[in-house]
Amino acid sequence: MFDIAGFTVHDLGRDVPLEKFVEEQLRTDSEIVALSAMMTTTMMGMKKVIEMIKEKNPNIAIMLGGAPVTKDTADLFGADGYAESAGNAVQEAIKMISRLREMQK
Repeated sequence: MFDIAGFTVHDLGRDVPLEKFVEEQLRTDSEIVALSAMMTTTMMGMKKVIEMIKEKNPNIAIMLGGAPVTKDTADLFGADGYAESAGNAVQEAIKMISRLREMQK
């Protein structure tokens, strides 16, 4: 969906070491990092990834989504955005980029 909407996507795949998210964000200078979990066990690393990325680069936006993730969870973990489904993830990403650019002015 993001590809079709014109975003450049760097898909890291599954079972990715947490540090890889930080490395890839720094390497690509991405404005948004989107994390998705399909099981509760995999979502537990999201909070740590957010902390690690924000420590290295606080001027990016992080969006969470996936089956076990809720808006409350995203807020608790410190995410900047949340997508309930793939269908609304692109719209949320566009809003997040707009907010980022406003903050950077």
